[in-house]
Amino acid sequence: MKQTQLLQRVSTDLEHRGYISVPGPNPGAASVHFKRQDELVLLFGIEFSRLYRERFTGSFFLSKTFEWAYVVPGFPKQAYRRIGGLMNKAERMQLLDNEFQEAGVKDAWWIGFSEASHLAFMEAHDLTISRFLEQPKLFELVRRCKEVDHHFDMVEQSIYLAETLKHKPAECRNTPTTPRLGIPLEWFWGAEVVLRKCEPKLVSNKYVELLARDAYRFQSLYSTSSIPK
Repeated sequence: MKQTQLLQRVSTDLEHRGYISVPGPNPGAASVHFKRQDELVLLFGIEFSRLYRERFTGSFFLSKTFEWAYVVPGFPKQAYRRIGGLMNKAERMQLLDNEFQEAGVKDAWWIGFSEASHLAFMEAHDLTISRFLEQPKLFELVRRCKEVDHHFDMVEQSIYLAETLKHKPAECRNTPTTPRLGIPLEWFWGAEVVLRKCEPKLVSNKYVELLARDAYRFQSLYSTSSIPK
């Protein structure tokens, strides 16, 4: 099995579990899928090792928007967890290779793009998702994080401007000249205007794109009536 085939099989399995794919790019993950959890967003990302061939793992991330693993200052560490940290010893013995069964090892990578590793990975997901979501005060901590609130406020302002702007504002100097990532230019304009007002020190091509991407995804994905809650 190739890497692309493994991703497709995992993605299909996640869709059967009520997830929806988040369109790329998702820096830091090969693919990301989401579910709504109350008013929050649960993301599950599949990651491939940059050091070893044919190794993959997954992580859970709970936030208010769709930017994968966007850990702002003050973000609760419980809200971003690698799947291995939620597995017990017996599950490690059953679902992981020997090097990840040793005492003191908390991380977990599945080795080889095979049907066996794919099935073991999905079983690990099914065993750990409730443990992630049931961590004490997890939802409360995410909701109370002021930095997450601030980012969410910028996302909402960007959405409003993207839907009302008709021409490129004069102050926009860090936006692309043509649409990127399938996102219309108005979203980049809105994001830059908001950043210049709310976080002028963060204004850059990269951060304007991050905010535009997050706002566009939130508006197009979160508001869709067919999204599981």
